[in-house]
Amino acid sequence: MTNALTRLLDIAPAPSQRRHKDWGAVERTLAVELPDGYKELICVYGGSNWDDYL
Repeated sequence: MTNALTRLLDIAPAPSQRRHKDWGAVERTLAVELPDGYKELICVYGGSNWDDYL
């Protein structure tokens, strides 16, 4: 887990259940390899809208 994600978890606790994605299928569809930090963020928090921003 990255330091940034650890800090975010201190500020905004994650939902109780992790999200599981088929990153291989996602990356094949997008034809790009996503950063590990992004994939970890989505697994911990899921896709969401934070304060109408992110």
